[in-house]
Amino acid sequence: MLLVKEDNGDDDDLYLIYFCKIKASVRLSGGRTPNEGRVEILYNQVWGTLCDDGWDVNDAGVLCNELGFPGVAAVQGGASFGEGIGPIHFDQMGCTRDEVSLIKCPRGGDAGMCGHGQDAGVICQPQGMYNIALLTNVFM
Repeated sequence: MLLVKEDNGDDDDLYLIYFCKIKASVRLSGGRTPNEGRVEILYNQVWGTLCDDGWDVNDAGVLCNELGFPGVAAVQGGASFGEGIGPIHFDQMGCTRDEVSLIKCPRGGDAGMCGHGQDAGVICQPQGMYNIALLTNVFM
C-alpha cells in the first residue's frame, strides 16, 4: 500500500492510496510451466538457489503465495528441475505460512554445506486450481 499526498491547488489536500504488488525477489526456473521449477531468490543483488534441507510444504506455500499462485501441488528436492548456478543462499528454511515473503522466513543451517545437487524446487497449483479437499470440507 502506498499513500500519496496530491496538491489539488486549494487548501484541501487530496490523499490517494495505491494498492500495488511489489515485484517478487523470487522466481522459478527450469520448469516446463510457469508454476513449477527450481527456487531461485535474489539476495544482496545476486540470484541464487535454496538448499532442499528442511524444504517443506510450509516453505513452498509461502513461495507459491508470494508468486501469486493459490497453493502448493508438490514439494521437490534433489535438483529435480536441474542444478542452478551461483550461490546457494539459504538452508533449513523454517516458514510457518504466516510470512508474506520467503525472505521473511526463519532459516538456519550452513548453506555452504549444500551443493547444487540439493537445489529446492516446487510445483505450485496453477491459477484457477482449487484444493478440492478444502472445498469439500466447507460443505460438510
